[in-house]
Amino acid sequence: MDDFSKHPRLRARHGESATVAPVAINAGGEVTLRLESNALGRLRGKVADADGKPMAGVNLVLYEWVRDGGSGSEAGVTAKDGTFEIRNVWPEATISVETNAAGWTRETSKRFALKPGETREFPPFALKPATLEVAGRVVDEKGAPLPGLKVHLHAMRSPSQDTSTDHDGRFRFAGVAAETVTLFTRDEGGTSVTATCEAGKTDIEIVAKPTPPSEAKPPAGNANLNPAVLLESLPLTPSRCFT
Repeated sequence: MDDFSKHPRLRARHGESATVAPVAINAGGEVTLRLESNALGRLRGKVADADGKPMAGVNLVLYEWVRDGGSGSEAGVTAKDGTFEIRNVWPEATISVETNAAGWTRETSKRFALKPGETREFPPFALKPATLEVAGRVVDEKGAPLPGLKVHLHAMRSPSQDTSTDHDGRFRFAGVAAETVTLFTRDEGGTSVTATCEAGKTDIEIVAKPTPPSEAKPPAGNANLNPAVLLESLPLTPSRCFT
């Protein structure tokens, strides 16, 4: 298995000329990067709704993957006719394209790699309305509301969202697709708290105990972890989700 921290790789481009593939280097060594003309690729496609109506202004994110980890960058928005073109894409890199539009499902292409100079045409991305809500409140172990805490929503096909609890500890997300979602927050002591529920639930209760990280201790033994029980000793605390 390659260790990228010990064996970094370089690539370069100038205008439309670029290296065809990353070049591995060794510490203290020299390397020559050869640029080839028309090496960079292009991606083209169209975004529409489930009825085939073109969607303008949809954000596109280009991801580059190394094993199971990926990093994304904004790659533009769709035109009035729903079409898009992403230029200057690195060849021989594992990539994917994702759509992101509030109130619509998030659609992602399969991972692939372009050949040098290749132009790839995508099948149309078909977005569906994301109309459900997820709501609830964050409380401490005594049931008192915890205002001002940031809550993050993550799911496979719903756009990621962030909000903060109000003075009653309540939060609400709109534009969520029909799927399982995960909510993240962080209590006053810095401990991460999670809750997993189905979209459409509006009475979720996340219990966050403000335990300072310095007081956290490893759990003793191999006891089974019950998601409905607060575990103040864990840095990542499962929470309760009431249906």
